[in-house]
Parts: sequence; C-alpha cells; structure tokens
Amino acid sequence: MINKIFALVLCSNLLMINFSTWAKPEVKLNSPEIILQADEWCPYNCKPNSALPGFMVEIAKAIFEPHGYQVKYQKLNWPRALHNARTGKINGVIGALYSDAPDFIFPENSQGSVVNAIWARKDINLNYKSVEDLKGYTLGAIRNYSYGIELDKYIKSNRHSAAKIQLISGANPLESNLKKLLHNRIDLIIEDNAVLKFSLQNRVIKQQFKHIADIASEPIFIAFSPARPDSKKLAKLLSDGMKNLRLSGELATILHNYSVPDWQ
Repeated sequence: MINKIFALVLCSNLLMINFSTWAKPEVKLNSPEIILQADEWCPYNCKPNSALPGFMVEIAKAIFEPHGYQVKYQKLNWPRALHNARTGKINGVIGALYSDAPDFIFPENSQGSVVNAIWARKDINLNYKSVEDLKGYTLGAIRNYSYGIELDKYIKSNRHSAAKIQLISGANPLESNLKKLLHNRIDLIIEDNAVLKFSLQNRVIKQQFKHIADIASEPIFIAFSPARPDSKKLAKLLSDGMKNLRLSGELATILHNYSVPDWQ
C-alpha cells in the first residue's frame, strides 16, 4: 500500500512538472539576453518585474522566451533609452514610433497603436482644429517624443518659448505634466489616450481633466538598435511572433489584462 501511494504521488508530481514545462517554456540562466529600455508608459510598459509590467513587455516575453532568450525590461528616461539603443549598449526600446527613431530596425508588424490627444484642465475651453488653435495656450509635452508631423513641427519651432511649449523628461514625465497642469503652470498636455486613462483610473484627480481632441493614430513598436548585428533577426522573430500570438488567442489574453482592445 505504501509503495502504491508513493507511486501515485511520484506520478502526480511528474505530471505537474511536465504541465508546468508545457505551459511556459523554461528560460535557462545562461540564455542570451534581450535588454529593452523605456520610460514608464502604462499600459504599454509599466513597472519592471511587477505582476503587470505592460502589455508590450508581456508580448516580448511571450515571443522571445520560447526561442531561448531572456527578456529584461529596464525603466529609463526616453532620451537615454534611445541613446543606449542607438549606440548598441542595449538591444532596443519599447514604445517607439517610426518618427522617434527612423534609423532603428522596426518589425513589420506593430506591437500596438497610439492615439495621441490633447487634454486640458476642465476650466479650459478650446475647440481644436489645428496647431493654430494652440496660440495663447501653454502646451506640455515630453522631450524627444514624437506626436505626428504637424505637432512635431509646432513643438520644434516653439521649443524655446516657455509660454508656448514646456518640454519635460524623466522616469515618469506624464505624472510631472499632470502636476504642472493641476497647478496652472501649463494649460494643455498631449498624451496617448490609453496612457492617460490608465494613469487616471481610480484617482480623484481625473475629474480635473477633460479630453479636447484626438490628433493622430499611429502604430507603435519595440524597435531595435541599428548598431547591433542581431537586430534584424530579432525584429523578424518579433514580427512573425505577433501573427502567431494573434492566431493562438494569447495576444487577446494579454491585452485583456490591461483593458486594451486589439488594434487590428
């Protein structure tokens, strides 16, 4: 009887081990690393090593880990992350538009879609049709971010006028811009709708802001270093992996955890 019980326990443990192995491919400690950096931009990329690190981080892990890679996501301000990737110190950045880094290696299939929009304090009344309507307002934006051709030109031409444009950087620039908006230091901010809504959910201060207008919708990517020889290979793995994630339903599962719809 004891032998039978031992055998049953042993078989049960083996089944559990095998199931665990099938459910999630093992990543060995000496596996090659893919290091990705970005400033925090939830729900795209959130707090590293948390239960919800961001859906683009989860996409990277779901695609690369079955190929034997370790994906390491590190939080860093956007200009430094771009510099580190451009010089080959890291593999790539999370959350890049084509206009952010046109020299980088981009996968064919995107890892998300951004909808940049103008947001304001609730006391601001603005009927936005073009950048000409921004006259008389102070716009807060994030340094080295791209917001589409029209706004990028406006920001570049007015970046030395603090009355028109105030650029900010850091590990959490959105939070800094929200504080500036609340304290009347700026009148408007431009931010992705999903990012701002995610940041304001369950917060009392969300009643202090209102949506003015959507500006542009663009695909967003994990983009790879132009200085590293394996970047084209990684970009192709990622692009092909997006197709498989979507077909298998795993992408829908990942996005559901962040209340984000599929953009295709």
